[in-house]
Amino acid sequence: MLHTGLLLVFLAGWVILKKINLKNILAVRYPLAVFCLALIICVMFSTNRLNSLKELYKYATGILLFIITASLVPEDKKRIAHSIIFAALFISLLAIYQYFFGFRHLTIYLIKNSIANAFAWDYISSKRVFYPFVTSNTLAGYLILIAPLALTIKDKKRRLILLPIILTLFLTKSLGAFLSLYVGLGFYLYLRNDLPKKSLPCLA
Repeated sequence: MLHTGLLLVFLAGWVILKKINLKNILAVRYPLAVFCLALIICVMFSTNRLNSLKELYKYATGILLFIITASLVPEDKKRIAHSIIFAALFISLLAIYQYFFGFRHLTIYLIKNSIANAFAWDYISSKRVFYPFVTSNTLAGYLILIAPLALTIKDKKRRLILLPIILTLFLTKSLGAFLSLYVGLGFYLYLRNDLPKKSLPCLA
């Protein structure tokens, strides 16, 4: 909570001091307004308005991040996108390391310390990677968001970046991740006109 609050103060200060040009978000003003209206309605009809109001700062942080990102020049957006992609690549490599070596280290640690944690042993037996997140589904959900972004890289590096990310998604053994990947890539290719409309009748 403290970290989120500090981030909110920092972002608000950034918007004020940098004099963010709100004209850059005019194209999405209506969806943003609907989202804010939905938050207000949720608070108004909440059974515990005080707790709902306390949670609003989390959404405010996301909104400010969105506004700041939308106001950036294309070159800055490209740098941020590349930073996000390479961070996901690094996390994917950590998860792949866990699959081949990490579970063995974890097994030794649990046996040495006589730890009979059913949750940990279940992950070891299934070898579903999750590092550095808590669960495999969380890791998969994170990578699903990055995979379409990695497709925007136009040079040969795209394959080198996508391969570890896709491999890690399979190693999470998350059914939701596979379905999301299929649907996400389908929409991406459809919007790029790389797939004929007849091959995706549900999207026509």
